[in-house]
Amino acid sequence: MAYIPNYPGGWQTGAGGGTPITAATLDQIETQHDKAVLEITREIFAVPFDGTDLTVSGHRINAPADNAAVRLLVPQDFTAETSIEIVFRTIGGGASMHFDFTTYWGAYDGGEQYNVHTENAAARDIGATVAGEYNNHDISDLVNVAPLAAGDVLYVLVLYDAAVVASNAYVTGLRLKYT
Repeated sequence: MAYIPNYPGGWQTGAGGGTPITAATLDQIETQHDKAVLEITREIFAVPFDGTDLTVSGHRINAPADNAAVRLLVPQDFTAETSIEIVFRTIGGGASMHFDFTTYWGAYDGGEQYNVHTENAAARDIGATVAGEYNNHDISDLVNVAPLAAGDVLYVLVLYDAAVVASNAYVTGLRLKYT
């Protein structure tokens, strides 16, 4: 019998016509491989599709009513998120800026409303920044009313906030890291 790839217990002929690997060893290798594949962290990136003052850098947020909206379809191989981050490039640097965030998500093909799950965060401190640098801010805690699932559409709205320190950045996208 010739070697049959991806066949549990498959074998190869060795130098003496025997098999250089036992079926049990092959099963163990396949099990370890399958486990390793499940533990790989994957990521997907989505750019803003709507907002104010679109440039090649993203949507600029530096005045009242400025916003950027990003959405992505959660991939079919999704099990759980490891992080959900807004990626932005600062225009001014130094003092800690603040953004307001609203998240919506629901099943794309499950007949759910786009906003069946919603969370908000006002005046979220994104930390001190350096002008012109890319930064990210983890908003995973804004997607915990119900867990994300494969096939959900995640929609994130980023808004200007001047409650403490005025926002002044380009929203570049949304990065979902998952297993």
